[in-house]
Amino acid sequence: MYHFVHCLQRYKKQILCHLMRLVPLRNFWLRTEEKLQRVSYVQGLNWVALLWRCIVMKADQAFELNTDKSPVAAYLDIDYIVKLCVIHGGNGFLSENAQFAQKLEEAGVVFVGPTVDNLNTFGDKTSAKNLAIATQVPVVIGSDDAFATPAEAEAWINDPANPITYPVIVKAAMGGRGRGIRIVPTANDLDETFRLASLLNAFGDGRCFVEKYVEKPRHIEVQCLGDGTGNVIHLYDRDCSVQRRHQKIIETRQNIFNDAVRLLKANNYRCVTGPIILVITISPLYTYLSFSNAGTVEFLVDKDGNHFFVEVNPRVQVEHTITEEITGIDIVQSQIMIASRKTLDGIGLTQDSIKEPTSYPMQCRVTTENPSLDFRPDTGTINVFRMPCGFGIRLDDGPGFQGAKITPHYDSLLVKITAKARNRKDAARKLKDGEFRVRGVQTNKSFLLNVLQHHEFLEGEVTTGFIADNPALMAPLNESDRAQKLLHYIGESTCNQIVDGTPKSLGAAGDPPSSVDPIVPELHNEHRDVKQSLKKIFDQQGPEAFAKAVRENEGLLVTDDIPFQMLLRGANAVGYTSYPDNVVFEFCKLAKEAGMDVFRVFDSLNYIENMRLGIDAVGEAGGIVEAAVCYTGDVTDPKKGLYDLEYYLNFTRKLEACGIHVLAIKDMAGLLKPNAARMLIGSIRDEFPNLPIHVHTHDTAGTGVASMLAAAEAGADAVDAATDALSGTTAQPSLGALVASTKGTKLDTGLDLKQISTLNEYWEECRGLYAPFESGQKSGSADVYIHEMPGGQYTNLLYQSSQLGLTGQWSQVKAAYAAANRLLSDIIKVTPSSKVTGDLDQKAEELSFPNSVIEISPRLSSSSCLSLLFLASHPQLCMIPGYLGIPPFGFPEPLRSRVLKGRTIEGSGGLTPHCSLPLKCFQGRPGAQMDPYDFGASRTKLEEK
Repeated sequence: MYHFVHCLQRYKKQILCHLMRLVPLRNFWLRTEEKLQRVSYVQGLNWVALLWRCIVMKADQAFELNTDKSPVAAYLDIDYIVKLCVIHGGNGFLSENAQFAQKLEEAGVVFVGPTVDNLNTFGDKTSAKNLAIATQVPVVIGSDDAFATPAEAEAWINDPANPITYPVIVKAAMGGRGRGIRIVPTANDLDETFRLASLLNAFGDGRCFVEKYVEKPRHIEVQCLGDGTGNVIHLYDRDCSVQRRHQKIIETRQNIFNDAVRLLKANNYRCVTGPIILVITISPLYTYLSFSNAGTVEFLVDKDGNHFFVEVNPRVQVEHTITEEITGIDIVQSQIMIASRKTLDGIGLTQDSIKEPTSYPMQCRVTTENPSLDFRPDTGTINVFRMPCGFGIRLDDGPGFQGAKITPHYDSLLVKITAKARNRKDAARKLKDGEFRVRGVQTNKSFLLNVLQHHEFLEGEVTTGFIADNPALMAPLNESDRAQKLLHYIGESTCNQIVDGTPKSLGAAGDPPSSVDPIVPELHNEHRDVKQSLKKIFDQQGPEAFAKAVRENEGLLVTDDIPFQMLLRGANAVGYTSYPDNVVFEFCKLAKEAGMDVFRVFDSLNYIENMRLGIDAVGEAGGIVEAAVCYTGDVTDPKKGLYDLEYYLNFTRKLEACGIHVLAIKDMAGLLKPNAARMLIGSIRDEFPNLPIHVHTHDTAGTGVASMLAAAEAGADAVDAATDALSGTTAQPSLGALVASTKGTKLDTGLDLKQISTLNEYWEECRGLYAPFESGQKSGSADVYIHEMPGGQYTNLLYQSSQLGLTGQWSQVKAAYAAANRLLSDIIKVTPSSKVTGDLDQKAEELSFPNSVIEISPRLSSSSCLSLLFLASHPQLCMIPGYLGIPPFGFPEPLRSRVLKGRTIEGSGGLTPHCSLPLKCFQGRPGAQMDPYDFGASRTKLEEK
């Protein structure tokens, strides 16, 4: 919103500006010319950004608004603002609020804007439409009254007495040219669209009108001034047809209307048809009401030249600067003069005195929005701000300057750039060639440049559907921002750090990068057998055919021979907590539509209910369901724990019954020893001969290659591997070693070791470039069989330990992790359950676990349990309360009960209590106990922000 307010007290020449964005700066300049005292007020979050712009530059005083209210509500607090004696309507917030104007009048303050009667008439679309009909101005077919609910609107549309059909438009009764107007293509879209158009939260009135949708019209508006004596003049017209969601982006003036007016004036001719009537028919509207101050009459002009009244905006609009450039008349200054009881004749403004346009102005609104992301508003700090300049360039700027913080609370307009030239193409060229640069936040610059270069726009052949018809306009610019990145790097680094290499604060704890420039090798595949790819089989025949092809494949498959794949945390989707079921289904649907093929569905606790939800979601989306069994323990050691061979077989049976296409063994810690691989994979293959098996492991202990070969010999169809230069330690086993070991056997991968080696040389050189970011791990570590830390977490904790100065205590860190694992009853450790264990590890020193806790004694003391309240005080870990699901064998008691006793998890109201605990927590799958996520309501809230 670019709201500004001026106040002219009857006996004190003082003007106070509502400090929002652009226009207050102009008003301060005008106050200087008129010799008036300049005062401003500003909401707290705007204080830093705009205080410098206004108070330091021009304002004499400033007052802060009510800090007890939200950023938007503070600007809508009528009583508080009236006490400050502040007033000019501007555009946005209280600019069209009749109650606001009434209270000012009662307080003896002159409102620099329309009268209360003007606002009551034109602020209400019904009364404005009735006035247009009374003055014989053509209108679009629509409802006379606004509707409070979609059902009321639907009943009116379906009434045979109303000659209207879809598509229609719903328009918020309280205005809102952007989100307040929505197209409704069919009856099925009415309910959601009505809610989106409603401005209940912004204005306290959610009613909407319904009108017939005029397809691809031109949007023409005429600027007017009235002095309240019945004298109204027009300041010609503006073409605002380039719109996004009915929010004007680029404004121009159209010569065809000016030519028509000049022709009619020369012949003293009156006509009742065609768009030339636009500048003739608006005067009765304003004269009829004794309109006072500035206002705009808006029209739609269809392809046949018929024009229809849209609305009257009884205020100055954002694009008023176009009219100022056309006519040379300062509209804001004229408002102040009219507010001080001067007439149009008295200030020398008569229709005959307004010169006909001889130039072609064009304006662009630069906003902090990202066009490639559906114009999503961006926030952040501006670190570069450079504006264009030169002959014929006008800038109306607001919160934009180096160091300014852009918040999400207000309109995204940053600056208005107006170029004036002799014709349309020259004006567009000036805007395109002007050097404008903003860094730190996203802007719509790329979109504006694309529009300014589009041939339809340059030829003037545009309608309000221009943007929707040309999605290529959203294509982003490829700006490298090299200079700013370099300056930022230098600023963040000391001279010694630049000499020594990348700063350690950026994660560069290793050796300096290699000076070798890697050369991309040339690979030749002329001797390789050509067969139909698995990707093509899936696309053409579906997931069942894909699974069959995997089983029938001769030899061992590796991960480069499969379609696109992703990890899906079952009911946790791609997050670290549970979501309502419809969220998971919608995510899978969109992922599949975006090109994802294989969904490796897993649950960090092997909780079958979470798995089933993910499997169903992928299946409904049409993807390949690869269900994962997360592996821990040692199936060859009967003393190891509860995760024995029968546990894994039973879990596989449950997964197979869900209708999966592929089974994955997900060994994140690298605990699957060769003998364990033979036993586990062999047993699964015997029981499920037609089920494809895919094995994933980490080579932390150095046994990865042997384990994958054993798995393949036992019946695995595919294994994961990494190119040699990036393999080993906490990564995957060596690809080259697997290829060489299976060559000439029934497991032959069909890959050429020479070509793999050539490619590996490239990656080996590339790794040298990232030497500063190496974790510091030099070799494998067989003690993973003791602490059972997943590979990725092992690397992260190793780096974090070195950053905390604990390099010499790495063994103690691993021991603490093992203790945390035993504390949680040896749970399966896969993200996010592994994160819980790691967080406990990092808190070990703080918590000072006694032996009874570490050993999971069946008789835990109260003091032991109190030291574990860390778990309950961190609900984001999602473990003990059941947010992630339930481990196969539960959490150890009485640890769980004592940790949760008497504590309430925020947001868990209404959920099933577990046992006799006073805490309300999840007893089963969390998502099943959550209400469906309201996407429509969330979208509305985001758009309102």
